[in-house]
Amino acid sequence: MWTLAGSVLRMQVESLARAVFLLNDPVATRELRVERSFAPGLDGRFPELPPGHGIVRDIAMARLADEMVPGLRHSATGMYIVGCTLVHLSAAHEYHERDPYQALSIEQRHQLILDPFAAVWGSTCGLSDDSTFVEVMTVASPRAFRKLGELLRVCVKRLRDGESLDPPITYASE
Repeated sequence: MWTLAGSVLRMQVESLARAVFLLNDPVATRELRVERSFAPGLDGRFPELPPGHGIVRDIAMARLADEMVPGLRHSATGMYIVGCTLVHLSAAHEYHERDPYQALSIEQRHQLILDPFAAVWGSTCGLSDDSTFVEVMTVASPRAFRKLGELLRVCVKRLRDGESLDPPITYASE
C-alpha cells in the first residue's frame, strides 16, 4: 500500500512541477512546448528550446518548483527522489522486510524528508531518524497530498487564465 501511495505522491509532484515549469515560460513559449511535447519520440515530455536540444528532465522541473514556489520550502525535489525510489523496482518494494527509510543515511533522511517536512509544517510531527518507513508515510502522505493538491489547483487555474508565477504561489495555510 505505501509503495502505491509513494508512487501517487511522485505523480502529484511531477504534475505540480510541470505546471510550475509552464507557468515560468511566457504564454507563447508555453504553448509551443506543449504542442511539441506530442511530437514523435517525446511521449508527452517537454522539449528543451530551441528544438533539438533534448528534453527537460522531471528532476529539473521539481527543482524549479522548489525554487519558484516558496510554500514548498524545497520539498518537491525530496518527494520526487523518494517517489522514484518507490516507483522503480528497488529494495523499497520490500519495505516489510527492509525499511527503505532506515536504508537512507542519516544525512539523506534529513535532506530528503525531515528538514523539508519541518520547514513546511513547522515540526517533524514526531518523525525522527529512528522512524520507520510506514511511520513516515503515515504522517507525511496525507499532508503532502493536501498541499500538492491545493498548489496544483492554483497552478492549473493560472495556466487556464494565461497567467504566470507572478505573484508567487502560496499555500493557503501559510
